[in-house]
Parts: sequence; structure tokens; C-alpha cells
Amino acid sequence: MKEQEPVMTTIIHSKGFPLTSETRKHLMRRFTFALCRFEEQVTLTEVYFKDLNGAGKGGQDKCVLVKVRLRGRPTVVVETVSHDMHIAI
Repeated sequence: MKEQEPVMTTIIHSKGFPLTSETRKHLMRRFTFALCRFEEQVTLTEVYFKDLNGAGKGGQDKCVLVKVRLRGRPTVVVETVSHDMHIAI
């Protein structure tokens, strides 16, 4: 019988703009790379995407906030802002 691998659940929230499938794929690739070795400790990840200035306005306005809930430890929260969502991720 195969041993079941842990599954990391990721919930994605987007406010102020549509989230493309390309952005979702990029996010999941980055998360898999960054968090796979901690998968047994991670109970949930939540990602919040926001366009701070509103659609169509330029500048450093793409915000990504990530919450990583860990088994038996405090939640880790990281936030970054960039002109490009893929860079912010």
C-alpha cells in the first residue's frame, strides 16, 4: 500500500482585478518550490491579491499578502508590493 503524501491547501483571494490562469500557475509553481520541504508542517496557505490603485493605474500597486498556517506554531505572514504581480509573487 502506498503511503499518502501530505497535501497543502491553498486558498486564493483576489480584489480589484481578475486573476488569470497564468498567474495562478505561477503562484503554485513558486509555492511548491518554496514550501514543499515544509509541507508536513503547513496546514493551510492563503494568498490575497490586491490592486491598491485600482485597475488601469500604474505604479507600485500590486500587493500580495501570504498567510502560512503551521502545525503547532504561529502563522507566518508576508506582504510585498510591486509594479508587476509575478514579481510580487
